[in-house]
Amino acid sequence: MGLVIRIVDDSTKAAGTSGEGDARPREDSLCGESLCGESVHGPRRIMELVTAMFIQAPRRTDLVVNELNLLYRLHPLTAAPALEDCTLQLSTNGNYLDIELSLAEQRDYLEAFFEDISRGRRPTLILRTQLSVRVHAILEKLYNSNGPELRRSLFSLKQLFQEDKDLVPEFVNSEGLTCLIKVGAEADQNYQNYILRALSQIMLFVDGMNGVINHNETVQWLYTLCGSPYRLVVKTALKLLIVFVEYTESNAPLLIRAVNTVDHSRGTNPWSNLIDILEEKNGADSELLVFAMTLINKVSERRWPCTEHVRSHDAMHGHGSSEGVLSQKDHKYQKANRGFR
Repeated sequence: MGLVIRIVDDSTKAAGTSGEGDARPREDSLCGESLCGESVHGPRRIMELVTAMFIQAPRRTDLVVNELNLLYRLHPLTAAPALEDCTLQLSTNGNYLDIELSLAEQRDYLEAFFEDISRGRRPTLILRTQLSVRVHAILEKLYNSNGPELRRSLFSLKQLFQEDKDLVPEFVNSEGLTCLIKVGAEADQNYQNYILRALSQIMLFVDGMNGVINHNETVQWLYTLCGSPYRLVVKTALKLLIVFVEYTESNAPLLIRAVNTVDHSRGTNPWSNLIDILEEKNGADSELLVFAMTLINKVSERRWPCTEHVRSHDAMHGHGSSEGVLSQKDHKYQKANRGFR
């Protein structure tokens, strides 16, 4: 039974490039020490052994040692990894191990792992940089990059969140949303689309959606993008706001607060971006009309304090949109909506 160590640089993923190692591993050993059985070494000891081996051959991307299958992901590849920056992850379910306990002491969480060993299979562990270190590297890259490097980093974000479910809460807790909004406010429409793709992935997770709920600046930015001259940006922003409002009734007041904040700062009446879509400014088409009316209807369906309802209703009519005009828009919305079913 062998332990395969495949070195993959996490930082290259954040940069949007490939970090896969060689396809053919080479033979090596961990000083003859057994890593399995009743006297299993703790994950920390495994990392120490691998680190020692890495120092001996820092540029070898694949090594085979004994008894376990280990996918090794570390940054950087040109220097010995610092143990305090490392952790072990199960490839089967993505859970992280307690590096201070032995594998045997964590047996309740490793049933499939030990079952594979008992059947002569080679289970896989991933030795990689800790989440906090990875997120710090991602944020540093986003803040300090520009041009093609920033484009690659933004483009890869959605995939990073897809591949590791634990990366989203760490990213949110590290003020990652603030970073995305800051970068997005200064970026062109292509970069904004990449950020919106990443944000859509974040909002799929409970921790990610809760992060957006607690970060009204993100909702404000999404509403601001509804006034963009670029159709795809507007469409995606509207769709994300619909998802946000549908998630829970208490999100409707948060959107109203965001709308009031943005439009007050611009000196315009609330909901001006959506009214412009309804009035078919900036080349708005039937599909954008459907999304705009859907968002309005979703907000209207949610129950929020009466005073907020009255203010929002008055704001709508402050744009000169009479009942007749809104009725015409609703009729057009119904007609267009049937066409998209």
